[in-house]
Amino acid sequence: MQQFITDKKALAQRIRVARECRELTQISLAKYLGVARQTYLDIETGKTEPKAGTLLAIAQILRADYLFLLTGTAKPDQYTTDAAANKIHSLMGGKVEIDDIRMIVSFINDHKVPYLIVTQ
Repeated sequence: MQQFITDKKALAQRIRVARECRELTQISLAKYLGVARQTYLDIETGKTEPKAGTLLAIAQILRADYLFLLTGTAKPDQYTTDAAANKIHSLMGGKVEIDDIRMIVSFINDHKVPYLIVTQ
């Protein structure tokens, strides 16, 4: 079998971080992928290298950039958006869907809104 990942540990770490940003457990991601938890765990720990199709499925489920997972090269605002959304979600006590908050933060970033006033 030909390997296409030069650093499985770095890939595994990027997958783990992306999964944690989406607040998914290893078990739930394994279910979404249709694989056993141990199979997914082997990927996330760098023990095994995911096939291209599996990596693409992971990227789609986590809404992460495939090339970022593969190479570590991120889009500029990719994780800034998630960090801001996670902070707002936390401040609001989890009463608003995280995907709605991410959409709003992404809109603000995309339209270069200079500031956002949040009142309590």
